[in-house]
Amino acid sequence: MKVSKDIQYKMHKAARLHSEANKLMEDVNDYFEKNGIDEDVLRCGNGISLEEVELGNDIVDEFVSWAENDFEL
Repeated sequence: MKVSKDIQYKMHKAARLHSEANKLMEDVNDYFEKNGIDEDVLRCGNGISLEEVELGNDIVDEFVSWAENDFEL
C-alpha cells in the first residue's frame, strides 16, 4: 500500500500537536498538584474534568467554575 503525502502530512501534524498538548497538560497538572489538588479529583470522569480537555473538548469554563467552587458540583 502506498501512503499518500497528504496522509503522511496529517500524521506528522497530529504527532506534533499531540506532543505540544502533552507538554501543556503537564503544566496544567503541575499547577493543580502544587496547589494540593489530587489527580483523582482532576480526572474523575464527571464530564467537566481534565479528561475532557485531553480529548479535545473545550470545557475549560465549566472546569474553572468547578475548581473555583472548590471542586463541588
